[in-house]
Amino acid sequence: MITMLDLEQLAEEMGVMIVTHTGGKKGGWNPATRTVSLREGMHEVQTLCTLAYELGHAHYRHQLGATGLAREQQEREANEWAAILLIDENDYMAAEINCDSISSIAHELGVTILMVRIWRQLYAKGKIPQYCIQD
Repeated sequence: MITMLDLEQLAEEMGVMIVTHTGGKKGGWNPATRTVSLREGMHEVQTLCTLAYELGHAHYRHQLGATGLAREQQEREANEWAAILLIDENDYMAAEINCDSISSIAHELGVTILMVRIWRQLYAKGKIPQYCIQD
């Protein structure tokens, strides 16, 4: 399971600075300053998933101002990158056996329901890259 410390170390390796803000959006990516901003006071699971998602934007070098289909693609890429990063296939399979709902799977994995849904869609399409699956 990926921890906040793991993501903070990844951000450092990517050359991304993490800052916080009060109120407003859960998070944001600023490519000009290579900064991810996270809203203070969120639940730890929401913070973890938001940081992974924003690092997805950094990974793909997304720029601000995209609209329409380009924005949808950026959002999809960031969400998919986060889901693959946060959810290990073996952990998911164990949770699927032991849990009776998507919310309990998400709780077991320490991620949001959205991340589980996205991961499931990718898995069903055969799009979970083997190099991302941890042993």
